[in-house]
Amino acid sequence: MREYLQMLSSLNIDYTLFLRELSHFKTEDTESFKGIWDYYGKRIELNRWLDKYSERLHREDEDVQKGSREKLEKWLEVFYHPFDEHPEIHAY
Repeated sequence: MREYLQMLSSLNIDYTLFLRELSHFKTEDTESFKGIWDYYGKRIELNRWLDKYSERLHREDEDVQKGSREKLEKWLEVFYHPFDEHPEIHAY
């Protein structure tokens, strides 16, 4: 997390814009991050971070046991839509 925040800060990237664009990011399609590329350019720091992020997404997908994916999917929904209401996980 520290590396992520330092990268955003050092490149003067708007956190909200970045998270919004990240919610559309697909590991197999780097052009899904087009909003960030268009605004900030294809910076090497961003590419490095996205490579690590992609690796983590793949690892998490591999590590999730069959049948126990429901909780992860709920949290991903919150992550992908951070400004929406999520009453189904209010207890967390």
